[in-house]
Amino acid sequence: MVEKASKLHKNKNFILLFTGGFVSRVGNAVHYVALTWFILEITGSGSATGLIMFFSTLPGVILGPFAGVIVDKTSRKFIIVGTDILRGLIILWLSWTVNIGITGYFHLAIATVLLAICGAFFNPALRSTIPNLVEDSNLQDANSLQYFSTNFTKVLGAGIGGLLIASFGIAGVFLINGISFLISALSEVFIEIPPIKGKINSKNGKNNESTFLSELKFGAKYLYKEKAVFSLFGMAVFLNFIMAGSLMVGVPYVFKEILKVNSNLYGISQSMYPAGAFIGALVFKFLSEIKNYYKVFVTIIGLQGVLFFIEGIPILPSIINNNSFIIVYLSAIIILFLIGFTDAVVNVPIKVLLQRLIPDHVRGRIFGLLSSFVQGLVPISMAIVGFLLDYIGGYYLFFGTGILTLILTVLITKVSALKELN
Repeated sequence: MVEKASKLHKNKNFILLFTGGFVSRVGNAVHYVALTWFILEITGSGSATGLIMFFSTLPGVILGPFAGVIVDKTSRKFIIVGTDILRGLIILWLSWTVNIGITGYFHLAIATVLLAICGAFFNPALRSTIPNLVEDSNLQDANSLQYFSTNFTKVLGAGIGGLLIASFGIAGVFLINGISFLISALSEVFIEIPPIKGKINSKNGKNNESTFLSELKFGAKYLYKEKAVFSLFGMAVFLNFIMAGSLMVGVPYVFKEILKVNSNLYGISQSMYPAGAFIGALVFKFLSEIKNYYKVFVTIIGLQGVLFFIEGIPILPSIINNNSFIIVYLSAIIILFLIGFTDAVVNVPIKVLLQRLIPDHVRGRIFGLLSSFVQGLVPISMAIVGFLLDYIGGYYLFFGTGILTLILTVLITKVSALKELN
């Protein structure tokens, strides 16, 4: 029987999972810096780069619900270790093709799709496993550390990506990333993950065999029936949809096209949101357990709406024309940092609650569905924002995002299921 350590720093299984994940996330962050650089180098096409990014999300959208069923019916350790090994081998193959000079756009697209397929299985398996490794009282700390790792590695990867490309070349960067995934897999081999509890047949509640489709339907029915889980699920999906386009398309547009910053200042601006997120996650880890989740959600999401609205003010033409560049620039990046900080205070509790509320035997399915919806709506959000920016000023985009977020906050106050999450 697997025992859970009462403190995270004594929990061997969580430390192994966190350490392995941290190493592979750094490698992955550097990999995408190198990937986009290399695509532009061999194609010179922005649309080619966009298509690769589309390939990186499509498998998660399509496979998310199905992957969730498999996560609930199979050894999660096998999935976690196996997908990290596969990702390591795929990237090592890509490094080899670059090294011998045969890499074309086709190789990059195939590797990106295969990596995304592995991620579609790995992510719900990882999120479903954390509650099996740590005590319930440590879930907030564990998720805070995972969220910190995710965002810190984005900043670190972006910061050292260019240096590594200059030092080792594209093939060398891919080699480093491939090795990082194999190191992660080696760490995860030693994790003791208990078997899934309470496997229930979707038809009669017994541990008999059931069809794949019936298991998928069972997960969807469970989500719809459990109002608290459904409300959290919907809040996470809509919040991500409202903000994704502004953060992923609007922010780069503002700094490059409106403020016209140089490459160094542009890099700093792009690191502000994830920097705020990982600092927020680190601070959140040392806070006491949340007693009233509803109040936190209403307060922080409302604050995010206000911050998005304020983000539009420094880029008003009248502000830009009548103030020094440094004041405008600093105002914009500080607000971005604060948005990232508040994002941690919203996302960590959502993950904690979902892990607590969803039974072990259906957890993979719900996280698979969540991943599918979130990833599916991100390209739509980005496309809408890209279209709008051709016709409206960037400040209108952030004003609108702020107003929509505040409207979502008001809607949250009408959901009785969320008021009971204490």
